[in-house]
Amino acid sequence: MAADGEGRGRAAIGPSREGPAAPPATRYYGGDRSGARSAAGGSGGSSPRANAVTVNTRAFRVLVRNALFHRVKLAAFGQYDELGALDADSGWDASAWEEVLDGYFELHDEIGTGPDARGSGLLIIDERPGSWAVRQIFDDPAGDHDWGISAVVDLAASDEAGSAVLRITDVGQL
Repeated sequence: MAADGEGRGRAAIGPSREGPAAPPATRYYGGDRSGARSAAGGSGGSSPRANAVTVNTRAFRVLVRNALFHRVKLAAFGQYDELGALDADSGWDASAWEEVLDGYFELHDEIGTGPDARGSGLLIIDERPGSWAVRQIFDDPAGDHDWGISAVVDLAASDEAGSAVLRITDVGQL
């Protein structure tokens, strides 16, 4: 386990702390049913709902997965300021993230960031009308899979933003 001024955790697989920063978690363009992607929101004659990022459920699930896994990578590398910048509006500022992840790192030396960590088996999505309840489970070295990030995805806000809009509800052990 690393202990420096920037954070405590180290990822099992992934870039070094000195590597390039990952892109923001919620800066993705949505696609329409045809698979076309547009930063402008599609063709001029389409209804607003037809251009909504949530219309293509499969593509939107990828956006949600990317947004959550971005947070996993930031947590693995102890990037608490970046986590706080993403989630302060949900009550998860840098100190809240650091405090809860200190508990994780007392039990485990790392948060996995490899293919297994990103796999669908560690992501739970409960699709409900208007919002999705999601949980991204951490790939810990012991294989306990009892820590993770819980959030609510606001579908209307996501359509308006053109990206997955998450509100973190919990980070911790089940």
